[in-house]
Amino acid sequence: TIKLDGLFLRRCVQGVIQFVIVRLLIVIIVPILIANDVFIEGKMRFDRGWIYVMLIHNVSLWICLYSLWLFFLSTRHYLRPFSPVLKFGVIKGIIFISFWQLIVLQILIASEVVLTPPGFTRREIMEGWNSFLLIIECLPLAILNFVAFGPKTGQYDQEWG
Repeated sequence: TIKLDGLFLRRCVQGVIQFVIVRLLIVIIVPILIANDVFIEGKMRFDRGWIYVMLIHNVSLWICLYSLWLFFLSTRHYLRPFSPVLKFGVIKGIIFISFWQLIVLQILIASEVVLTPPGFTRREIMEGWNSFLLIIECLPLAILNFVAFGPKTGQYDQEWG
């Protein structure tokens, strides 16, 4: 078992907050890389910044998820009445799926598995496919969201407050 104390909780918070900081730094750094012509989205070249940004983002995301998982493991007996696994899975699933979907699309387009028709840019094709897939994913994700966060989620509970 995990000892639930102040140090453990601080480490869990640090694991989550580092992701927020890394995302902020990525938002600041990517335009600088683009301005210096060293960032081309979807180009997996070691002399370009995209692969490093994706690697750093992915490592940070996994650290965040691991921290949240440890927090859940240490508090699951307290959280059991609130169905945290389903709620966590739905929210993180949406983030995880959308991130990896975009990465896979970028790789497929860059490797020319998905062809770019004349008159379109690679970016337009990627955004079109991404939008199309997001539309298809909306219904099952909405149903999962309704199941995880049903109408009783926001109601007052006598036992739990």
